[in-house]
Amino acid sequence: MKQTRMLLKNPETTNNGLCLTKENNLTMDKGIFLTVKDLMRLTGSDNEASAGRMHRTIRDSIAQDKRKLTIKEYCQYERLDFKEIWIFLREGKYVNQ
Repeated sequence: MKQTRMLLKNPETTNNGLCLTKENNLTMDKGIFLTVKDLMRLTGSDNEASAGRMHRTIRDSIAQDKRKLTIKEYCQYERLDFKEIWIFLREGKYVNQ
């Protein structure tokens, strides 16, 4: 955990080629964890219970005792581009390649 904090303090740190500085408007100010509500937005679901089950299923497949799910772990599990998901969740924009 200390290593993660140290990495985020360094403005030159990149994550999957993504610079986490204020210049790029991709700061970690709103947290790095994927909530059930975020998952509902990503999947287009309006059912919180099914999104909660999906969230739990992903967490369980990563590690049995895991209680939180990061956006990066979700992207790796679903094989999605981290940058696109981050921008969609934090800025509400769809990035078209």
